[in-house]
Amino acid sequence: MLHRILRLFVTALCSVVLLALCTTTAEAKGAGAGRVTGVARAGQSWAHSKLKVRWKAVRGASAYQVRASVARKNLKKNRGKVSHSPRGTYIRKLNRNRAYFVQVRAIKNHKPLAWSAVKRFRFVRPGRHVSTTGSHGSSRTVYGMNVSPGSSYTNGARESAAQQVSRIRGTYGTLGAAKVFYQGALPATFNRNYEGLIPGKVAAVCFKPSQTALANGSLDASIKRYVDSIPAGWKIMLVNWQEPDDEIWKTHQFSAAQHRRATEGLIDVVHSNPAYAQGRAEVWDVWMGFSIDVGRWQDSAASPRLDGIGWDYYWNTPTTSWHDNPAADLRRMANVTKRLGIKQWGLFETGDNPHANDDAGRGRAAFWKKVYASSDALGYSYLLYFNAIGTTGDHRIRPETSFGGPTAALLRSHM
Repeated sequence: MLHRILRLFVTALCSVVLLALCTTTAEAKGAGAGRVTGVARAGQSWAHSKLKVRWKAVRGASAYQVRASVARKNLKKNRGKVSHSPRGTYIRKLNRNRAYFVQVRAIKNHKPLAWSAVKRFRFVRPGRHVSTTGSHGSSRTVYGMNVSPGSSYTNGARESAAQQVSRIRGTYGTLGAAKVFYQGALPATFNRNYEGLIPGKVAAVCFKPSQTALANGSLDASIKRYVDSIPAGWKIMLVNWQEPDDEIWKTHQFSAAQHRRATEGLIDVVHSNPAYAQGRAEVWDVWMGFSIDVGRWQDSAASPRLDGIGWDYYWNTPTTSWHDNPAADLRRMANVTKRLGIKQWGLFETGDNPHANDDAGRGRAAFWKKVYASSDALGYSYLLYFNAIGTTGDHRIRPETSFGGPTAALLRSHM
């Protein structure tokens, strides 16, 4: 009798061991097939009640889904938000007094892979020696610059795009996002030698097509080819005729209604493309903040279907602007965007002029510190500095000079 019981026990034990081995093998196989690993806390925004997480990239993944819940059992009910960068993304607004279970999964070849192991994170009240903003000094805003090669606008020299990006990276460490320009149509496909040079893989690609042709669908096929060619992991914000303000309200080259119809034609093409669902392509407008200041702005000029509005705004007053509060200017532009029901806004071009009363550059650096802090507090997604000679003056940040050095150091700490 004892021998029979012993044999039954040994048989059962072997079954358990075999099942455990099979399960471990299956999990290892699943992890090797693209299961996200390395999910970790990357920081927090206490002011915005958002936690930031990061994870290890999965080869070939076009996007990721991140989900969070106060109860582990409720995770499976949550599809989560889409992210395109494993280096760090903010989860939706959360309750700072609760802990959250978090999972991440990769999307590859349009198919979601297995969810990661569950991790548990909570907020830490500021002052307890934790990073509240992540590794780049900002809880939300991505900082970058314009890239416009082959003209005297680029640092006073005729640099190629590669030379300009190399100079920016050498001075500031990286380039999270950039605004690039085409004076006519889009290129046939994603240009790896221009927008494709941006290290942060985020670019506002501005082009100037015929507004009539864009509105009547004549350009649909060519735009689709470009959008199809945007590589996985990139975010391209297509901009129809950046800064159309003067053409609409000054030279009357086309009307606000014509521009809006053209932009909505672009929106139709992009939003129906798989690249839009995957986060590779969006449609933004770019307007002058000056148009709001002088009262010529019309809400009807911008489609509420836009993914975002980038505002171009300069602070060029030669003697007093360092003492101004840029938050008021930034708030006006954000408020217009929100009034239209558009969910994203950015400062897509900005700068200043040299000030004779600030040789050491301390006033300039203090002013731009206020700009960066205000843009983050007001929810700006991007702030792109026009580090070049432009039509309104010399906006270069020249780190080798006493006037430019402190501002260059400030921007370097955010990039």
